[in-house]
Amino acid sequence: MAASDAEATGNAGAGTGPGGEKKPIFLVYGRTGWIGGMLGKLLTEQGHTWCYGMARLQDRAGVQDDIKRSRCTHVMCAAGITGRPNVDWCEENKVEVIRANVIGILTLADVAHLAGVHVTNFATGCIYEYDASHSIGGAGFTEDEAPNFHGSFYSETKSYMEEFPRRLIPKPQNLYPTPYTLHPTPYTLHPTP
Repeated sequence: MAASDAEATGNAGAGTGPGGEKKPIFLVYGRTGWIGGMLGKLLTEQGHTWCYGMARLQDRAGVQDDIKRSRCTHVMCAAGITGRPNVDWCEENKVEVIRANVIGILTLADVAHLAGVHVTNFATGCIYEYDASHSIGGAGFTEDEAPNFHGSFYSETKSYMEEFPRRLIPKPQNLYPTPYTLHPTPYTLHPTP
């Protein structure tokens, strides 16, 4: 198997843990991005069973196939369009950006929900900007505050996907104090039930 194929399939061989509990199986979207690549590396280093998704997120049947094929218990999504050569591309290509960054994420969340699979969405982008209540070096933003940066279409799509789930899904009480925020250190993945 080629190195790229090995990376695509991750650590094969699902099973049970020492106490007989079912081990999580991860499906990761965002293979070509920095975060998606890092997730794959971390999952491998930690001995988890995982694979990359092959479907475009807005392809409902493809996402269903990925979930079925992988037999995943958890989806980690770091996929989306940021624009090439930079985020300004999104201003002229709004339909493609909406399809990937909004419709795609909603499709993934819906398909996974119907399959009983947990989804964690790793979304990047500038969605907050300093204001009178949040000055440099002053009070930070909380998980309950709405995004306030609307300076780019890309950031708007990321804001939609930050706000929409908050309105529909109550904040879990059994997670870390900031359940919607990725804290990149100490690079340990903690699956949620």
